[in-house]
Amino acid sequence: MKLKRFIFALAAMLLSFGFTANAQNEAKIGDTEYATLTEAVAAVQDGETIILIADVKLTAQVEIPEDKVLTLDLNGKTVNSVFTGNSTTNHIYALSNKGTLTINGNGSINSRGIYNYGSLTLNAGAINAIDGNGGYAVNNQSGSTFVMNGGVVAATNEDDHQSSSGGYDATALKVPAGCEATLNGGTINNVCDFTFAIEAKGTLNIPATSTITVNGTHGAIYVSGGETTINAGTFQIPADEYSRTDNVLYVSGGSLVVNGGTFIGDSDTA
Repeated sequence: MKLKRFIFALAAMLLSFGFTANAQNEAKIGDTEYATLTEAVAAVQDGETIILIADVKLTAQVEIPEDKVLTLDLNGKTVNSVFTGNSTTNHIYALSNKGTLTINGNGSINSRGIYNYGSLTLNAGAINAIDGNGGYAVNNQSGSTFVMNGGVVAATNEDDHQSSSGGYDATALKVPAGCEATLNGGTINNVCDFTFAIEAKGTLNIPATSTITVNGTHGAIYVSGGETTINAGTFQIPADEYSRTDNVLYVSGGSLVVNGGTFIGDSDTA
């Protein structure tokens, strides 16, 4: 009886000191665990891998500095950004990459998107833009490079087609002037009614070995500048969109060279 009382007392004491929270650390580098993803990014050394060990809810954007070279292994976990609750109904951008970032592992990042100012490679996992009033799942900036070997880049929220401030749906992939993007594989999805899956104004290259699939409700690729070269891949809009003015490819500027690929839906030029 005394032994049972001692065990109960010990358990109560451990609970009072919070020793049950071991699993709450969000990430690890090697054998060292970190309470937050932000702390892990601050500690990571060049060439190291941050592995998520729990789902992450971000209340502030995680910045990867210019001098960082790292891999983020999603490890089947989710990264969700906080909803700001302001008049334009935005979530925050989850990441701002100014360094060299590779994303591996099944899992997902669900937010307004991620900024890429540096070098970003996506091998696996899903990057989802979840706002219905703007944002880019991968928001590349001038001077950046983006390589997609696998995984999913998607604009998923089709509910709030226009916000009170006049913004439009989210877009999956932005390739602005001064950016170079190469799509080797994976899937790009855009379910929104007013935006294309890819906006290309920079250099977009889809090589002959590519297995990329691009699905867009409004259209797959909108070329308004730069150079877009398509050698392979599948590009399509839903069959019920054919009767509308939507086009799988639409060109209003720049150059588009098509050497291969499968296209399901109409194409047009401005």
